[in-house]
Amino acid sequence: MELFIDAVKTHSMELLRRLVARHQHLRMTFGFYRDHTCQTPFSFFGDGGPKHGEFIGASRVDQLRKFVDGAGFTEGNDTSVEALGAGLLFASQLPWVARNRVLVCVGDHASHGYAREFVPEFAGDHDSIELCEFGMTHERILACLSRARIRCFMVRCGRDAPAEQQYRDIANKTGGRFVDFQNVEEGDGLTAAVEAAVAESQGGSAVALLERKRREGQISDQSAVALIQAFGGKERP
Repeated sequence: MELFIDAVKTHSMELLRRLVARHQHLRMTFGFYRDHTCQTPFSFFGDGGPKHGEFIGASRVDQLRKFVDGAGFTEGNDTSVEALGAGLLFASQLPWVARNRVLVCVGDHASHGYAREFVPEFAGDHDSIELCEFGMTHERILACLSRARIRCFMVRCGRDAPAEQQYRDIANKTGGRFVDFQNVEEGDGLTAAVEAAVAESQGGSAVALLERKRREGQISDQSAVALIQAFGGKERP
């Protein structure tokens, strides 16, 4: 996961600049989840936990940049915390007040234990979702997100098949999109995926935004094809 974490951090600065320039009334926050320690499986801008998380506007975006760039996010699978489930659960408990609520989750794997056939292959408790101390299940994740009226845009980086299955289900059942983004090293494409999610949630056309980026050479043809297809357009060969 370290490659993906570094890529997200590297390109988050450009993403923030673009979002602030194009969506003046947008209020945003950042969260990173990890399973390195049971005590801190997630971290949100603000005071770390969801109840004290903060959504901020353009006037404070520099603070958000410092959070993304300076936090010591790590990888690791050595605990019984279900990282993805915990991250989504606590994101649903943030102090959301906006009518349009969008969560963009970037990950490379499904919840530990989501594919039951994985469980016997590993000795650690962390590989079974049923043993997580937060009691995460796929159904509970969906229930929490639905109650909070959050549209989830789930971005899969890599080729993990269970991740595609779970991410698609979460996106479909919350009214969001599943984005299959193979090349995480292309930061412009990853940034465009988040921009497209915000544009669609604001009533704009994600496909039109992506097609413009393609014409202007801001994203590669490969990324454009994947993203336009994810947002319901017909990609050109």
